[in-house]
Amino acid sequence: KFFDGMGGAYANILGIIITATVFVSGLKALGLIDIFIDIIISNPSLAGIGATLGPFFLSIMTGSGDAASFTFNEIITFHANTFGMSIENMGSLIVLSGAIGRTMSPLAGAAIICAGFAKVSTIDVVKRTSFGMVLALITVYIILAI
Repeated sequence: KFFDGMGGAYANILGIIITATVFVSGLKALGLIDIFIDIIISNPSLAGIGATLGPFFLSIMTGSGDAASFTFNEIITFHANTFGMSIENMGSLIVLSGAIGRTMSPLAGAAIICAGFAKVSTIDVVKRTSFGMVLALITVYIILAI
């Protein structure tokens, strides 16, 4: 029973990661990621907000903070100096925003496992974590982008 449970949880997590990667690839193929990045590049004053909210919302939609963080870091972090930010701060902002978004996602593997253990829906888990995660997002933005 123990390994059946672990196998099911592992399969759910891998499924979410693969699905998130495919979803992000689809957004790239449609050009939506490039449009968002172009807006940030053409409006450097929006870079901190974009580097915070972009990976945050993408992580919520996909359940994977890594997919969102890798996407944004590959494309915009090397422009950090153009935006008046250090590469370290922008990269950290993107990674932390992605992790915070994943924590608020009802599709995240951890939310699915915790909800299963507690016998509640993933939405109930997200309701419990969302207030703290929004405060964390604001704090990260203030520390790294301002």
